Amino acid sequence: MNNKKGVSEILAYVLLISLTVMLAVSVTVFMKNKAKAQAEELTEAVGTALDCESVGINAYLEGSNVVVTNVGAKTIYLEIRYRSNDGFVNKEEKGMDGKGIKPKPYGATGDGDFKRSVNVNDRSGKVEVIPKVVINKKKIGCVDKKVTVS
Repeated sequence: MNNKKGVSEILAYVLLISLTVMLAVSVTVFMKNKAKAQAEELTEAVGTALDCESVGINAYLEGSNVVVTNVGAKTIYLEIRYRSNDGFVNKEEKGMDGKGIKPKPYGATGDGDFKRSVNVNDRSGKVEVIPKVVINKKKIGCVDKKVTVS
């Protein structure tokens, strides 16, 4: 009475169940890591939007300078984009000297740490001024708060 056929069927079921369990564990680990990464990205995006909510600038041309006043509630840095008539874009961070532009105190007038003049060297075309804030030691641009002067 040799019953090898029964043993091979049991072995096949054990291998099939083991493979299914390993596949389920692999998919679970992958999905957990993917969900964690997406949650971190979403948290950072929401945080950036909230931090940019309190940013505001006024900008105007005065000769070859763009004069920027921080009318928001956070210290900002500037990114200057030059848009020529043919569509060329040049980006620079200018006029900061490592220091940001502090928020304008309520009722303050005149010049102060809340106002900065940046030389744009008589660029032709439009000049875009994009405020940046520091979030987790990184400068993040608040593009929806940009001001265009020409």
